[in-house]
Amino acid sequence: MHEFAIARSILKIAENHLSKQRFNKIKKISVKIGCFSCIESSSLVFNFDVIKKGTAACDAVLAIEKESGKGRCEGCGSEFKVENLPVVRCPFCNGAGIELFGGDDVTVVSMEGV
Repeated sequence: MHEFAIARSILKIAENHLSKQRFNKIKKISVKIGCFSCIESSSLVFNFDVIKKGTAACDAVLAIEKESGKGRCEGCGSEFKVENLPVVRCPFCNGAGIELFGGDDVTVVSMEGV
């Protein structure tokens, strides 16, 4: 259910930048969603489509790009992309101590308008 609050925040960010960009209508909002954010993309789009009605983004498309997280091996110090959990071993040294970071955020990257 947190997708509704996130969709509302995305819309608010876009509306706040509307006048700065000198747009009357928002056509597209591009966001990056981290793979560890626990956000269901289809649910986010559904909620965005519900709340955009009657706003400057009423015809806007929400474009979502997934962003990977990163892992750092505690043994060899190597960093690597992590797309899925669980990460059991380092792909470089086969070490088991992995620190995960990044990939847990949502970022509004850009918006297009007219």
